[in-house]
Amino acid sequence: MAWGKNGTPDTLSGTASQIQITNLDGNKFNQFMRNELKSASMTVNTIFNNDTGSLYAYRISYSGGSDSTAVSQAKLLESTGNDVGQEFHIMYSCWISGEEKLVIDHGVESNTSASSSAPTRSEFVGKYVPSTLTDTCDRIDGVASTSTLAIGSNLSALGSD
Repeated sequence: MAWGKNGTPDTLSGTASQIQITNLDGNKFNQFMRNELKSASMTVNTIFNNDTGSLYAYRISYSGGSDSTAVSQAKLLESTGNDVGQEFHIMYSCWISGEEKLVIDHGVESNTSASSSAPTRSEFVGKYVPSTLTDTCDRIDGVASTSTLAIGSNLSALGSD
């Protein structure tokens, strides 16, 4: 099957602390694209299926630096850092029945709005281990750690089996 639109994209028409797609089709393979517009220093965390139990683990590197890891978390933290500015992420996820749910995320942030500074980047891998490994991805939330996302921030999804 070819990649196709999955769920209803969310583009903020006002400021909000969360951006979400609540009607995903439960595909085995998903691609999420998130464009964050931030006016304050914050990170945006990912939560699947509205599940905030200690079911997430990840490894992340910022701009080529050393790896950081976290286990038994209530969310995935795939942000490029606590900077202010535009941040864009592409996340791929795999939802095979009976297996842990795996993700790969690549992020870029404008850093400062001038060509004299390079953007920051994040390289991220993670997993989500729901209580039943047969779960499908029916919902994704991007939740701001502090402050709010600006008007025009967007979360979109593609899916495939």
